[in-house]
Amino acid sequence: MRESGVRVIDAFNSRRVLAQEWVDATESAREVVLIPIDEQSWKSAHEAISVIRREGVRIAVLASRSPLQALSAISTHNEAADYDDEIVEMATAARQTRSATIALAPRDMSTDIGGVRAGDVLALVDGEVILTGTDLIKVCNQCVDRMLNGGGELITLVMGESAPKELAEQVQKHLAKNHGSVEVTTYVGGQAWYPLLIGVE
Repeated sequence: MRESGVRVIDAFNSRRVLAQEWVDATESAREVVLIPIDEQSWKSAHEAISVIRREGVRIAVLASRSPLQALSAISTHNEAADYDDEIVEMATAARQTRSATIALAPRDMSTDIGGVRAGDVLALVDGEVILTGTDLIKVCNQCVDRMLNGGGELITLVMGESAPKELAEQVQKHLAKNHGSVEVTTYVGGQAWYPLLIGVE
């Protein structure tokens, strides 16, 4: 995101983005777009709006709720574009991106689709567990299959800090074999807790 010229607010592990951090990030700007990556940062972004507007800044908050939606929105950015047109383009890109999170169960627990043991793999879409298993690569492949059943031309994989080195390669091979027409982009995100984030457009 920084490579795209975005001012990034670091939020890691369980730390949440505060409204004042949004305010600080817009310093010296005249037109800004706040791009949240989860529900909490979306709320704090809205809390910051009135303060930022008092400085005479044009501001919009995208209805993005995941890092993948944020990446999709950023990919459409065009500094030469009209501000209002840019907001529409970015909002559309975020809205058209479906995202999934691959996580490891922190403890024995129940989910909507059954119980899991600590260390089991969970695939979540919109915060709901859709798949569980004990094999990380298998669950990741099943998850991309499930997501692509609803259509998609581009899939984005964001590797977490705990992802094994072979994960990206194995998922890419699976996609090439079973979804050959889909374009795949892979990033090393380094996010904690989540070995893989998946986005489909």
